[in-house]
Amino acid sequence: MPIYLLSAARTPWGAFGGALRKLSPSRLAAMAVSGAMRRAGCSPGDVDGLVLGQALRYGLGADPAGQVALEAGLGPDCPAWCVDQGALSGFRAVSDVLHALEAGAHACMIATACASSSATPYLLPAARWGHRLGRSTAQDPLLLDLMEPVGTSPGAGQPGGDQTEASRSRHQAARWDLEPCPTRDGDLTQDECPLPSGPDPGLADGAAALLLGSHPPVATPATRILGLNQAAAVTPAEALDRAVRGLLAQAGLGIGAVERLHIDESLINNPQALPSLATEPGIGERINPLGGSLATGQAFGAEGIRLLATLHGDLLATGCNLGLAAMASAEGRSMALLLERIPA
Repeated sequence: MPIYLLSAARTPWGAFGGALRKLSPSRLAAMAVSGAMRRAGCSPGDVDGLVLGQALRYGLGADPAGQVALEAGLGPDCPAWCVDQGALSGFRAVSDVLHALEAGAHACMIATACASSSATPYLLPAARWGHRLGRSTAQDPLLLDLMEPVGTSPGAGQPGGDQTEASRSRHQAARWDLEPCPTRDGDLTQDECPLPSGPDPGLADGAAALLLGSHPPVATPATRILGLNQAAAVTPAEALDRAVRGLLAQAGLGIGAVERLHIDESLINNPQALPSLATEPGIGERINPLGGSLATGQAFGAEGIRLLATLHGDLLATGCNLGLAAMASAEGRSMALLLERIPA
């Protein structure tokens, strides 16, 4: 059964401790969900399910997906659930939506993901049974649970990332304006994240949402999901390469057929060096043509849907037919998804 990506939206990406720090993750996600529905001309009653990808959920209350559904106006009767696979939480939410739509359980669903590193509280592990004598240390979940390699900063990749790739990503993001931020809060109308001085992306706050359905749109352009693949390996680079290779094999395509590649480069020193991409002439011009996480900062757990939202908008704006989005997590997990543009 073909599944269509009908619309996509995201909030601006706010800097760590910046303009979005007082907004809850559920509020950020609701803003993105409302934007995606508005872009598709879809009413809340048309949406019959929501999946939220979210990591770092400490102290944010029960049923975060239900909170998002209510804040976005979908009502208490909309089935909603949350998934957490760390950095891949957004991609995992899309996977859940695809399975639900393919099974016929739903016809139109939202896949969304949100992250607020700024709202993540400190933990007091010893406080559960009371402090006795001695010192007690507050622990930071941003260091405990981001699962990054030892010796790197939060949200960073392998030590010694490619500074050239970081500069290129920031330059591309500055050149292009094909993904206007559809939602507003206060004075923040565009990505706020300051450009980091090193090769690693800084932490960010933000949310993105996709509206997916089993029926093609009547009068608006859309993209169709051709396949999704996942892989695991010892290193993020190897896992990402396996996911891309497997996805292309499933679709019976070579990398030359893919016109746009949106790859989270925060854990990969140079995506062009991946074996699945390295032999393709001119591949660098097709990778992250609108910039990547090195340009915007990284909203941990929401990057997968941000990649897909950017890829969807890129295909529709440029008229390219095939695009691929992929990312890996620090523990060696990876997911990749292939989109095809469907003319209106």
